[in-house]
Amino acid sequence: MSKIEDRGRIVKVLYGHTDAETAHIDTDYPWGYRLRCTRRSWVETAVRGVKRGQSRLVTQTTDPRRSEEFWNAPKPGRYARKVFLTAFENGQVDGWSISDYGIGSEEWTRVVVRGLWEHLDQPDRDFIVSMVAREHRTSTAGWSRWHTDVTDIRAAGAPEFTTWTAAHPDWLHRQEHYDLLRDYVMVGGPDVTAEKWWIAH
Repeated sequence: MSKIEDRGRIVKVLYGHTDAETAHIDTDYPWGYRLRCTRRSWVETAVRGVKRGQSRLVTQTTDPRRSEEFWNAPKPGRYARKVFLTAFENGQVDGWSISDYGIGSEEWTRVVVRGLWEHLDQPDRDFIVSMVAREHRTSTAGWSRWHTDVTDIRAAGAPEFTTWTAAHPDWLHRQEHYDLLRDYVMVGGPDVTAEKWWIAH
């Protein structure tokens, strides 16, 4: 798999792929440097035990060295509070995991910038909002700073980093942090202070 930064944005959340029978199929997946195989991906949800209700990405590939179709053993990922199966601009499919600990301001910014938010259905938007609210209650100062920064960057017209720092010499964060916030503004990230901002229109 490529680094997430190389894949482009998420173009679709793939719903309904919950086991090997309903898995998303990629018939031209790389195997090593030269061979190609078939890969299937799905999101498995635990129905019993301590992980009940949690989900994980599972992938499985064929062995292209065999003349007949032969599926290798499935490769399950780690369980998380929720996993979304996502398709990226470059055609790759991978999972996006949400932990039990809530969604902090930086992760929320990435959820929007990487394109996950705009492709979620309303129940999953409601879930994301509940996880943001959980973290908001435990990290009030961090979220307050995030609100201020996003509001100021939006009001300034989302300038480049050098222009921003020239006008804000007290800015303490790295360019990577600024660029992420700027991207949030540039893709039309929602104003989370607006009433019912999470409702899709």
